[in-house]
Amino acid sequence: MTLPWRDFPASAGRLEVDEQIAGRLDRWSRATPLSLFFDGDTERAFARDRSRRFYPVARFALALAVLFYLAFLAVDALSFEYYDDPWMRLLMLGLAVPSCVLVLAVTWLPNGLRWYQPAAVLSLLVNGIALACVINLGRHQGIEPPPQMLLMQVMYVFFLLGIRFALAVPVTLCIAAVYVGGMLLVGVDGYRIYEDSYLYLATVFLGAISSRLMEQAERRSWMQGRVLQHLSERDSLTGLYNHRVFFERCDALLRHAHRENQSVALAVIDLDHFKAYNDSLGHLQGDACLRRIAELLDRAARRGLDLAARLGGEEFAVLWLGADERWARQRGELLRAEIERLAIAHPRGENGVVTASIGVTCLQPEDGPQADRLVSQADRALYRAKQSGRNRVQAAWDDAGG
Repeated sequence: MTLPWRDFPASAGRLEVDEQIAGRLDRWSRATPLSLFFDGDTERAFARDRSRRFYPVARFALALAVLFYLAFLAVDALSFEYYDDPWMRLLMLGLAVPSCVLVLAVTWLPNGLRWYQPAAVLSLLVNGIALACVINLGRHQGIEPPPQMLLMQVMYVFFLLGIRFALAVPVTLCIAAVYVGGMLLVGVDGYRIYEDSYLYLATVFLGAISSRLMEQAERRSWMQGRVLQHLSERDSLTGLYNHRVFFERCDALLRHAHRENQSVALAVIDLDHFKAYNDSLGHLQGDACLRRIAELLDRAARRGLDLAARLGGEEFAVLWLGADERWARQRGELLRAEIERLAIAHPRGENGVVTASIGVTCLQPEDGPQADRLVSQADRALYRAKQSGRNRVQAAWDDAGG
C-alpha cells in the first residue's frame, strides 16, 4: 500500500525528482501539438487525476443519457410506435442503457478509477454501435431514425466523460465504420452514404480538434501545478522534504502505521560543529556539504513510505515504517558511519572530517496526532548524544547516562 504523495518512480531519489520534473516539462513543452503525451508513470497519474476530476460531470451526463433513452422510447411507445421492433428496443434497452448504468456504477466504486477509462470506452462503443444499428435497422424497415443520434454520441466521446484523446478518436472511427457498413448492408443509396459519412466524420474531426486543444491546456495546467506543489514541499537547497511537509507527512504515516499495527522509527541527525565549518570554509562550501549529506540520507529512505527531510539548518530527519528498536539503532549507527566515511574535510572537526550526532526513537503509534511526541523523543536522544561527546548515536529508550 502506498500513500498519495508517491507519484514518481521508487527508483528515483528525491534529489533526482527536481531534475526529472523540469526535464519532463521542458520536453513536453517542446513537443509537437499531436505528441504532447507524458512518459509512462506521469501519463498514468494524469489519467487518474483527470478521471477523478470528470467524475461529477460523467455521473450527470450518464444519468442524463439513461433518461434520454427511456424518455425517447416512452414517448414513442405512447404516441408514434416507430420503434416497436423488438430488435430496436433490445439494442437500446438491452445494450445502450445497461452500459451507461455500468459506467455510472463504476464511478461509485472505491477502486473505480482503475476501471473507469476501460468501462467508459466500452460503454461508448456499445452505445455508438447500438445507435448505428438502430438507424440502419429503421431504414431497412422503411422509417428514418435521425442520424443526429450519433452526433450526440460524439459529444459524450470527446467532452462529457473525460476520455483521453488517444482513446476517443479510435472509438469514433470504429463507430463510423459500423455505421457505414450498416448503410451498405441495407442498401442505402451512394449519395446518402456519402452525405451521412461526411457529416459524421466532419463532426468527429471538429470534436477531435476541440478535445485535443482542451486536453493540451489541461496537461499544461496539471504539470505546472505538480511542479509548483513539488517546489513548495521541498527544501530549496537539498531537495529533501521541508520542515512543514515533514510534520504533515509524519502525522499521515503515523495514522497509517496505527491502522496497520506497525511501529515507526525516527532518526534526527545533527552535523557536529557545523557553524565552525561555515566559519572556516564559507557558506558555499557549507551548502555543498549539506547537499552531500542530504543525498546520503535520501538513499537511506528509499522504501515506499519512508521519509527524509531537512528540519532546518544542519538538522535532518529520517523516518522509517515497520522498524523495531534494534533495527532503528542499527540504521542510526550505519548513518553515522556513512557520514563519517564521506570524509568531508572539516578543519575544526573530529578527525578532521564532518561527523554527525544522531538521536533515534521507536514508537508504536496510537490514535491521534503524535508527530510532535515522536520528534521530541528523538530530539532528547540527540541532545544526550551531543552531551556525551558527539559523533555517536543515542536511543530514546536508553537511560540518560547511556
